[in-house]
Amino acid sequence: MHFFIDPPLIIGVIVSLTAAIVTFSVIKPQKKEIEAIKNWVSRDRWHGEILTTRLCAWSKTEAKYGDEFFYLFNFRKNDLDDREYIAAGLVNGKDELKIREGLNLEVKLQDHSSGKAAVISIVFDC
Repeated sequence: MHFFIDPPLIIGVIVSLTAAIVTFSVIKPQKKEIEAIKNWVSRDRWHGEILTTRLCAWSKTEAKYGDEFFYLFNFRKNDLDDREYIAAGLVNGKDELKIREGLNLEVKLQDHSSGKAAVISIVFDC
């Protein structure tokens, strides 16, 4: 029973548990990212209006669909709207460098409590 209170053992257990917690928190996928990708995949199964809006911000995810990467796009429904929506969309590797703030996005948006959104296309030549 004497070995349970040995300081190196206690320190080793604490370091191991801390490393495990940090590892799991780093590799755990983000909830917003998973939800946005699920909305994109199921976009043909839910009703919503299709609108053209401007891109506010974006971030690349690690998820791929074929040869294209999923990106998360932040946008507002219109210029007067304060609410910012997040939607997933696919971008081909050759178009990654063309993404910039202010691009036009065609978005399918379900504008009620669920707030589902999916980017249908990105207009690069504006």
